[in-house]
Parts: sequence; structure tokens; C-alpha cells
Amino acid sequence: MPQPIPAKRILVIRLGALGDVVRTRFAFAGVRALYPDARIDWLVEDRAAAGLVGLPGLAERVELPRRRLRARHPLVALATLREFARELRRRDYDLSIDFHGVLRSAFLAWSARIPVRVGYAPPVAKEGSHWLQTTSAPVAARYVSRFERNAALVRYLGGEVPAHPHVLELDPARAQLFARLPERFAIVSLAELLALLGRARLFIGCDSGPMHLATLAGTPVVAIFGPTDPVENAPSSTVPQRIVRVDVGCNPCREGCAARACMRAVTPDAVTEAALALLDAPRQGI
Repeated sequence: MPQPIPAKRILVIRLGALGDVVRTRFAFAGVRALYPDARIDWLVEDRAAAGLVGLPGLAERVELPRRRLRARHPLVALATLREFARELRRRDYDLSIDFHGVLRSAFLAWSARIPVRVGYAPPVAKEGSHWLQTTSAPVAARYVSRFERNAALVRYLGGEVPAHPHVLELDPARAQLFARLPERFAIVSLAELLALLGRARLFIGCDSGPMHLATLAGTPVVAIFGPTDPVENAPSSTVPQRIVRVDVGCNPCREGCAARACMRAVTPDAVTEAALALLDAPRQGI
């Protein structure tokens, strides 16, 4: 855009899931830099809201009750949407930035009567969500990760996502809890998981919310991919990483299958080799 859209009260939208909310955090720094004096809230489903813990520059998490929206009785879901739309209208936002790009996210911004509603153009925008936006950002139709897709929306607005976001800062007292781990312990909240990941030398796991949380903590990642797409769902490039995946001819796919051939094809030796390759890689603060 030739110049940033004037705004004093901004609503960022990425409803869920946890891993997608964490990935969108990286783009938030670009929005915050573009609007240094604005109040910026984030509309998120309550089940994924923990993915925003410790996010600098965020004024408030506006939590959408996911269970009520998925109630068996459609009238309950409709009443919830209407009630929530009234709450958003009372907040008097003048700009929404929709990183989710589905009908539900676009409808909430539209029903809140936010005058300027920015989101993606098709094919990134799904379910006709672009019809409820006032401005649709065309994203190059190339095969990119969701980190790059989010960054493209920030660039369209006139901003830029920093190559190395600020180091994640957690409560030092919480991190100190893990100075001496007992023989048996439980992880209850996301903040505790982040503190534990921050102390880890390496994370090994599948494409999931915890994998993206590990990158947020600056921890090197061995990411095991089976049916999910290794380009769209790749870990953040801000940490050392190895992707372990075997092409079995039918992956990636959206459905998955009982045979799980793509997961069975990943051998323990391949994962071990990737892990050993990362152990000497330098840690990078993000």
C-alpha cells in the first residue's frame, strides 16, 4: 500500500489452532512496528489463547468461546456469535487484520462493523471470506510456508516482519522452577512448557503446536513430517532445524489414513542422525 492505513485501535485475527497462533506471533512484531502508538488486541479462540503468552506489545487477548460456537444446537452458536459481535462493536476498532482467512474470522470482523477490514485475496482466503473484507491482499500464488504467507500480509500493509524477532521473555521465577527438576513432575500450563523448552538443547517431535512453541523458545528442532505439508508447515527459519520425512507417493495429504505409511517410513536412525547433526549447532535467540 502507498502508506499505512490510519488506525488507533486494531484487532488482529487468528482464531486457532495453537500452532497456527504461534506461527502468526512472528508477524505480529511487524504490525506492532507499523503502528507503534496504536492499541492492538488479538481475537483468538479460548483453546488457543495460551499461544499468545508473553507476546510483547499486545494489549489484550479477546477470547472466543470455541465450545459454544460448536454447540450441537445451531441457535446456541448463533446467539454466541451475536453476543460476541456486540462485544467487539463496543470496543470500537477501526482496523482488523485477518491472518486466518476463513468465513468465521471475516464474519466476526464484519459483524463488529470495523470500517477497514484487511485480509487475504483468494486462493489464500477460503470460504468466500474475501467478500466480507474491505481490502484483500493478493499473495503470490507460489508454494510458501505459513510464516511467509503471514509476512506477505504485513508487507501489503507497508510493514516488514523482522528477520530476528525479540527474544521471548518469560517470568524468571517460572523458569527457575526448572533449575532442579524433581524425579517426577507435571507440566500444567503453556508458560511452564515454554520455560521447559527454553532450557532444552533440542526438540524432537511431529508437526504440532509444541514444535512451533519450541521455535518460539529458540530451541533447535528435529521436525518429523508424515501426512502434513513440509513447506506450508515448516518450523520457523529462525532456529537450527532438520526436517525428517519420507516421500511414499501419497503424502502430503489432508485426510491421513490407518496405514500411516508415511510415518512408518521414518526410521529411528534417520531421526537420531538429524538430532546429532543439530547438537553442535549454535543456539539462536529470537
